[in-house]
Amino acid sequence: MPEQDKTDGAMNCGVVSELLEPYHAGKLNARAEQSIREHLGQCAACSVRLASIERQAKAAAEGLPLESADALDASGQTSGSWWRGAPKLAMLVIGLAIVVVPGSFWFANSRMRQAKAPMVDADVPSLAALRRMGDDETRSVQFNLHEPTNVRVYALGEGIGGAMYDYGWIVDARSRRTVWSMEYSDTKPAGGDDKNRMVDDVISLNPGSYVLRYTTDGSHSYEDWNADPPRDSEAWGITVTVADGMRPPVPKPPRPERARGELAEVIATATAEAMEAARLATAEAARVTRTEIAREMRRRSTDAGVVARLVRVGDDEDLRQTFVLDDESRILIYALGEATGGEMHDYAWIVDEGNGRTVWQMTYDNTGHAGGAEKNRVAEDIIRLPAGEYTVRYRSDDSHSFNSWNSDAPRDAANYGVTLFRVEER
Repeated sequence: MPEQDKTDGAMNCGVVSELLEPYHAGKLNARAEQSIREHLGQCAACSVRLASIERQAKAAAEGLPLESADALDASGQTSGSWWRGAPKLAMLVIGLAIVVVPGSFWFANSRMRQAKAPMVDADVPSLAALRRMGDDETRSVQFNLHEPTNVRVYALGEGIGGAMYDYGWIVDARSRRTVWSMEYSDTKPAGGDDKNRMVDDVISLNPGSYVLRYTTDGSHSYEDWNADPPRDSEAWGITVTVADGMRPPVPKPPRPERARGELAEVIATATAEAMEAARLATAEAARVTRTEIAREMRRRSTDAGVVARLVRVGDDEDLRQTFVLDDESRILIYALGEATGGEMHDYAWIVDEGNGRTVWQMTYDNTGHAGGAEKNRVAEDIIRLPAGEYTVRYRSDDSHSFNSWNSDAPRDAANYGVTLFRVEER
């Protein structure tokens, strides 16, 4: 994150501690320096940190070890006399008391915390960070690795009913493949309301360039909470640091298959037969549904029965349209997007505004080839929705979209995006 971005909003100790070194080196703009000076005038703890940075810089300039610099400063040899160094010593003692005493209470109660918050004031510099994310934001930042590296991913977001609504992911900048994403099943409670979720993960990445991304929906975010915020609210977003001394978890080996007796063989055979019968029934239902979808698509004119439409989608778009159903309706969904390696990059989904749940989402498994490049995908589906208010959404990444194709366009390029039709009951 650029240094000037960190100065937006009110300054706190977490932000100031990250900016003290560039502040001491004179690398910040005038606005940032003024904000930090105002904070230092009110915060003894951060003043002590700045004094420590100044001592380290002085020791490095004079070729002295840090211990010698501390001793000289404390004895008054570098400041001229002992009584001139006394105010500094008093401030140091006061600052340590301010930091250590509350820290002791925090440590005593740390076992009662459901979630850790190790990243906001961590001493380890971040490789990339997108924090304090607000409503309807999609941001990204690039970072580079010059050697194989274990990285620690710390992310907080919003998740309900197994789906994430504020979440982050990491993309390989060269291949455009997602190498890590924040999934609900991998998260745990982050404190506050149940929908506050967090993940603290360690992954191994090869040398290369990566893009850290984070997106939010229209509610419950930093400084605009519609329920109790998480404990580590300042870190709402995603932070990536070097996992110093940490390694990714080792997968558990599969359990050895037990020798099956006669009863187990009978159960296994019956189960296999039942699964095959279910598969055939599902295939038949899918065949009937596909036939109906094909018939509906053939009879559609450009605007006949359109409920909502988001088409001709370009790069880096996050679009939405709300629609209301006065009674239970069958909806035909026609959506085109981009996918590689089983992951969708341009895709649509539908949210029930009554409960905030996703009622349909475009995934690789429910799409087929849309013509042109192999990554062009099309979803054609019919779903039944009860009366209510809904929002159809569409999100695209930074490449391969309407009038900005980086390979062959899909056959129906003009409708790149999503269109919803009402299907009349027969």
